[in-house]
Amino acid sequence: MDTPSRIALARMATFIIDNGNSCTGWSGCTTPDGYPMFWYEGHTRHASRILWEIVFGTIPEGQVIRHKCDNPACLQLSHLELGTVQQNQQDSISRGRRPKTRGKYRTRRTRK
Repeated sequence: MDTPSRIALARMATFIIDNGNSCTGWSGCTTPDGYPMFWYEGHTRHASRILWEIVFGTIPEGQVIRHKCDNPACLQLSHLELGTVQQNQQDSISRGRRPKTRGKYRTRRTRK
C-alpha cells in the first residue's frame, strides 16, 4: 500500500466509531441519507468507495458498494460487497427499506 493510501486510512480511522456491535459508526460528514463522506485525492466522495478502492482496488464500471447490514454508516469491510445498482435497489425493496414502484421515482402529480 502506498503512503497516500496509508495516510488516508489513518485519517479515515479517526472518524470510525466502534458501536459495540458488528457494525461501525461514522463521526464525520455524511449525506442526508447517512452515508459517510470523506475528502480524498481532491474530492469529497463516499467513504465506503474510497475504503474499497484502497483495500481491493478499482471498482468496476457499473458496480456499486452494497451494505449487507443495511447500515449506511457502516464501513466494516465484511459488511460491504460489490453489486449492480439493480441488485442494490432489489435489496432495499426485499428488506422493506423502500416501496416497490413501477417508475423511477414515486411522485404525485400536481396541477397548476
